[in-house]
Amino acid sequence: MPRIGVDCVIMEIGDGRSPQEVASELTGVPGVAWSQPLNEFRMQGTSDTPIGSYNDRLYRAQPVANRWHLADLHRVATGRGVTIAVVDSRIDTTHPDLTGQIAATPNFAPIRDQEGERHGTRVAGIIAARVNNVQGIAGIAPGARVLGVRACWEKPRGGATVCDSLSLAKALTYTLDSHADIVNLSLSGPRDRLLEALISLAISRGTTVVAAVDEMQPEASFPAFVAGVIPVADERLSARANAVYIAPGRDIPTTEPEGKWNLVNGSSFAAAHVSGLVAILRQLSGNHGKASAAALLGSRGPVDACAAVERLSRVDVGACQDNN
Repeated sequence: MPRIGVDCVIMEIGDGRSPQEVASELTGVPGVAWSQPLNEFRMQGTSDTPIGSYNDRLYRAQPVANRWHLADLHRVATGRGVTIAVVDSRIDTTHPDLTGQIAATPNFAPIRDQEGERHGTRVAGIIAARVNNVQGIAGIAPGARVLGVRACWEKPRGGATVCDSLSLAKALTYTLDSHADIVNLSLSGPRDRLLEALISLAISRGTTVVAAVDEMQPEASFPAFVAGVIPVADERLSARANAVYIAPGRDIPTTEPEGKWNLVNGSSFAAAHVSGLVAILRQLSGNHGKASAAALLGSRGPVDACAAVERLSRVDVGACQDNN
């Protein structure tokens, strides 16, 4: 221990004598500053959170708490080292569940940059909300690096969130330049040649693109059904499970601007769940893009997060056996 000018020697007692007795004999021996037993200390704190859970107050209300056993999956991976680009409206980065979780917030929308908008904040919370901070929810991939790429905006007086071809094209170009591993597109619209070319280029470079399926016209959803895109719907489209991935998207608690939380519904939020899960899977696979996201997720239909993680990690996520 050079800071206090002594060398420490640990001795084993083999004749049944007590440590206190031996320590007393050694004290005063030339060259011995002092002698003492090797004492044991205990931490003076307890966890309010049982193993396999989180202390986030809305965690138990999240469908993934039971369906995906999220806290148990996070013992294996959290998306660390994976970059997710959330192409959406402005994320409220001051939200207590998102503080420190968003690495960049470029703006490509043609209107004034606002402080925080609903749709982007909700999607970001599902993907990357902080865990074990005694409030709110737990994100699917809290260890991921998230880029909040604003290409969409809210119409006045609480109107719909919209984007256009140019704002999305600029945003997709940014994700390419930033080498995003995953691009989350919780949106749908008419087929667009410019956007399709950019999305196809991203996929050819190993980027995973996840998109929401339009529940009003699921067969014609764009960009969900561009070749190579991961199309995701919520439970309302279970009848079409052979064509899409089904993930939680009904009564989902998530982050809301101004430090609030809310329940949301729709394929936008199902897609966010899958983007977060793909980040976990890419971390486990080494994030080299060699395996397609479809191969990592398994067959289309209801997403089995436990099975996907266990396949890659070769670790039994014990709680997941409850799903079998």
